Amino acid sequence: MRFDGEQLTAVAAVTRERSFDPSARARHVTASAIFQRITQLEDQLGGTVAIATSADRLTTWLAPALRSFIQATGVRVELIVDDQDRIAEWLRSGRVLGAVTSKVRPVEGCCVETLGVMRYYASASPRFIQRWFKQGLTLEAFQRAPALFYDANDELCSRFLSSIFGDRVGPLTARLAPSPEVYLEASRLSVGWGMNAEHLVGFYLQRRRLVDLFPDQWLEVPLYWQHWGLASATLDSMTSALGGLVFGRQGRRAVIDDRYGVDRR
Repeated sequence: MRFDGEQLTAVAAVTRERSFDPSARARHVTASAIFQRITQLEDQLGGTVAIATSADRLTTWLAPALRSFIQATGVRVELIVDDQDRIAEWLRSGRVLGAVTSKVRPVEGCCVETLGVMRYYASASPRFIQRWFKQGLTLEAFQRAPALFYDANDELCSRFLSSIFGDRVGPLTARLAPSPEVYLEASRLSVGWGMNAEHLVGFYLQRRRLVDLFPDQWLEVPLYWQHWGLASATLDSMTSALGGLVFGRQGRRAVIDDRYGVDRR
């Protein structure tokens, strides 16, 4: 197998500098150009593709899509699981080929594909409701009742309540549940109320082990596939696998998380 000299030079530069940006400056090219040469080399070698995502996406719908991609291409996937606000930095540094993110504004040199939305339901156990919401689902009750947070930056509960009660929503009593599975289990065990992902909570809602607190509303977080704008068969296959996903059902009114410029409706 013959390799292109520019591709090998790009690999050497990134290995030496440990980052795409310094490597690009040293070669007097863009970070995108460096990344493209390495990706083309990976395509030749059938190498590993690195992508970034947050934990709740990985444990719901993303894992099956990646399994389909691996089965179709034989390419290994390295997953970087990190907080939503840090995912852009993984892209910007060139350490990942692409990322599933809530941010529609592309990192420089990247393209954005719309995937759909991820839905979250405000839910709690019957026992929790009996204890904390005995007098109704009032703002005062929500400010007393413990709410589940994925991490210190999680704003799902606060944003959902703001859509109902307006700007009067203040700080909530937070109990951390750092993964979707722990979050769901904490809801079921009456540790707190929270915004559970649709793909995980449906079984428990149907069997009344958890209760949808607001049956006519949910929170929708738009999802995008951001990736480097490269000519790569591997990238095309990954984009195709993710683009085949369909999210959501019609029926109830959605509250759109507009943190990244998406309009409410």
